[in-house]
Amino acid sequence: MATPDPNKTLIKEKSIRASSEKSPPNATTTPRPIMATIQDDDERLLARIGYKQELKLAELVSAYPTAGGMYFVTKHVVPKEHVAIWAWIIGWCNFLGQAAGVASLAYTIAQLILAGATMNSTFIDGTYSYTPYAQHYLFALTASN
Repeated sequence: MATPDPNKTLIKEKSIRASSEKSPPNATTTPRPIMATIQDDDERLLARIGYKQELKLAELVSAYPTAGGMYFVTKHVVPKEHVAIWAWIIGWCNFLGQAAGVASLAYTIAQLILAGATMNSTFIDGTYSYTPYAQHYLFALTASN
């Protein structure tokens, strides 16, 4: 008489156990949401306000498609007595944002280059043989600009 294969017995027991653990046919299960949902009326209201503001601004900017559109829109949105100061503020905010964006990109690229150089140097007694100094950062910043 042949002995039964333990692997076949184990597979058979698993399939019996899985079929007995299924939920009853009348049980309802709530599927998990695939993405984040708005749960209450306050969040729904804030989302509507935000979308409306974005659409209004997009409509204004597309209505006046000129070079320097942000100044042109400011002229039509802000009261006449405040146009000059708001145009000045918007111009400086735009300039500072653009300058900070370029500087942060150059700094990030310099950090990546020097980190790569450090990690590709030889590792001896728990330290890397190359350690970047301030002059190396300055050179990498200048090269990445």
